[in-house]
Order: sequence, then structure tokens, then C-alpha cells
Amino acid sequence: NFFYTVIKSSNDMINQIDPATENETLKAYLGQALAFRGVSYFYLAQFFQHTYATSQNMPCVPLYLSNSEESIYSRATVKQVFDRAELDLCNAETLLANFKRASKSEIDQQVVQGLLSRLYLVKREWAKAAEKAKAARQGYNLMTVQQVVESDYQDVTNPEVIWGVDVTTSTCRVYASFQSWMSAQSVGYGGEVGAVKKIDQNLYDNIPVTDARKYLYYAEETKYSGWTLPALANQKFKYVAEFLGDYVYMRAAEMYLTEDEARVMDGKT
Repeated sequence: NFFYTVIKSSNDMINQIDPATENETLKAYLGQALAFRGVSYFYLAQFFQHTYATSQNMPCVPLYLSNSEESIYSRATVKQVFDRAELDLCNAETLLANFKRASKSEIDQQVVQGLLSRLYLVKREWAKAAEKAKAARQGYNLMTVQQVVESDYQDVTNPEVIWGVDVTTSTCRVYASFQSWMSAQSVGYGGEVGAVKKIDQNLYDNIPVTDARKYLYYAEETKYSGWTLPALANQKFKYVAEFLGDYVYMRAAEMYLTEDEARVMDGKT
């Protein structure tokens, strides 16, 4: 329901704009609409069928497109869905070349490049994945070691954040929020209610004490406020007052990891 609602809204916008427009404002609207539609089909394909590398000809999801495009109302193949997602994102990348966004909640060209890096990683097109990841992270700095430990990972002003949403009192979902589910320090589901998110003991034991990530977890059972947190509970997603933690969709760190993984998979160790 969620992704097809996004696709419907995207198609409504695409129907209103001449694809050959030279108006920069309209190009920005069209580019963002195509990006939202492209990433929606990319995720739908992964939810409803096995991965691209093994299942290109398997039935996937219907492709509902704009009035000037040919929809597939039955189940399109995995390849057809991925092809559409890639085409939409590539067209969006071109259309957004001159777009300067007002906030990180908007999709600009670098966000699209980050989305393309995810798609190419799934398709195992390693060189393209590395190229787009490198392009996406330009101008964004990695956190310092101190920032890694102190960050709440829910702040779009973080220098690593490429794409995210600044949550306000009018958009806050309180108990239905990401923070409620993830933060062991909150009064929400992941904290006081008891559905605490922890790290695996073996993984924790293998993180060196010199690695800042070691300190994003409680080493032992810990009393916190009015409840007790089990050993290995995360303190990565710290509680933000009034559940006003932002939604972070893309960070520069992901792009570094994608570039590294893609180059290794491409034999460039």
C-alpha cells in the first residue's frame, strides 16, 4: 500500500509535466517524482521476489506508469521492474543536475546517485555501484570518532547525512516512531516497554576496544531511569526529547562502504 501510494502520487505529477520541458522548476519536480517512483519499484521488487542475480525472469510486481507510458498490469518480471527503476533513477539524475534543494528532505542529484548505488550493488554491476556511491558522498564528511560515540543517529544536521527528514512536533509519531522502536533509553517499545534491540554477543566480542562502535552498546546489565536494560542493549539510538528524533535515510558512511564493497567484488582489492 505504501509504495503504490507513492507511485500513484509520482504518476500524477509526471502526467502534468512535459518531459522535454526546459523550465528548471518543472524539471526539479519531474526529477523528484521519477526518483520516488524508481526507488519504490526497486524496493517492491526486493520484497516480492528473489534477488535480481538469480531471478530476473521470475514474476514480480505490476508496473503502473504514467498516461504516456506502457503499464504492465499483470506481474512484470524482476528484470522489467529493475529496468524501470533504473531508467527512472537515471532520468531523475539528469533532470536534477541543476537543482539546489531547500532541505535534506528533498531529493537532489546526489541522493539519486546514492539510490543508484544501492540498485547497482543488488544488480552486481560493481563499477557502476562504486562510481555512483563516490559521486553521492561528495561534499559530505564522515563523523569524527567523538561524533560516532556521541551522535544519536537521528539528526539530519549530522555532517554525514545525505537524505533524511527533520521531525517536528507536528510530524512526530510518538510511540509509532522509529525512535520508540529502536531507542533503549526511551519510554517506547524499544526501551521501557521491553522490546530492546541488542547486538549479538559474538559480534560484540569481536569488536576491538579501540573501535568507537564498541561503546554504542551496554557491556553489562544497566539500570536506566525506571527500568533495567539487558547487557548488549544498544545505546546508538539515544532518546531525543518528545520523540523528536529525525529520520535518516542515507549517510555518507554507507557510500564509502558501498564503494569499498563494489571495488573488492570487482577484483580491485
